[in-house]
Amino acid sequence: MKTTPKEGPAEETLDPEDWAAMRALGHRIVDDTMDYMETLRDRPVWQHAPPEVKARFSGPAPADPSAPAEVYNEYLRSVRPYQLGNSHPRYWGWVTGCGTVMGAYAEFLAASTDAVSGSFSFMSNNYIEMQVVDWCRDLLGFPPGASGLITSGCSSSTLIGLAVARNTMAGYDVRADGMHTAGKQMTVYCSEEAHSSVQKAVELLGFGSNALRRIPVNESLQIDTAALKKTIAADRAAGCHPVCIVGVAGTTNTAAIDDLNTLADICAEERCWFHVDGAFGAWAA
Repeated sequence: MKTTPKEGPAEETLDPEDWAAMRALGHRIVDDTMDYMETLRDRPVWQHAPPEVKARFSGPAPADPSAPAEVYNEYLRSVRPYQLGNSHPRYWGWVTGCGTVMGAYAEFLAASTDAVSGSFSFMSNNYIEMQVVDWCRDLLGFPPGASGLITSGCSSSTLIGLAVARNTMAGYDVRADGMHTAGKQMTVYCSEEAHSSVQKAVELLGFGSNALRRIPVNESLQIDTAALKKTIAADRAAGCHPVCIVGVAGTTNTAAIDDLNTLADICAEERCWFHVDGAFGAWAA
């Protein structure tokens, strides 16, 4: 005797309920975005969000999902008109990048593949990253053996760079034994014009903000190398362990470029790691 198997619960999936409708929404988003970017110069640099718009983001989480088109319409009403303005050619606020059409397309491609970087067995983003880093190495004139990685921005790059400096110059295995076993206070040096990410990094890495020496700048707003030498000498006399000097290739406030050659010589003399923050001006340096 045959019996008809009972139907189980519907398969849960993240796929769209209506592929055709989602495709149409995608075309609309691309067209709207192209129009927005093409006419960017015709609009004011920015406009502040009024209180009633900000209030839309203070409510509780919705109990039920919203249709994708509704979410997109809310974005058009409440988000896109009130951007910072850094994509506008008349924006002169901070040193920030601007969006590009190809950048937006590339973000879409990256998100659509959701590539995992934990394996080199497939054509993951690892190969793209290595190629871009090699191109940057060649453009900057670094030696063939130089390597690197792409990060989310200046702050994470500074954190990684100073972690390498700490682990290399500490004189013991920091990764295994931690900072509490350091016999001397390790110190880091930068100019008063250096980016705030330097202080964040020394705090996160366990140096402590009191271990960061902010050196005065000269009339060109570069780090005063004579004052730097005196500070390092005073720290050594006080029993500290100077481990890293941070040079800046283009400060975010004035675009000043430290005397990197002289700093390199000082690092060699003082046996310090040389970290250069080139997030803004490395191409010019």
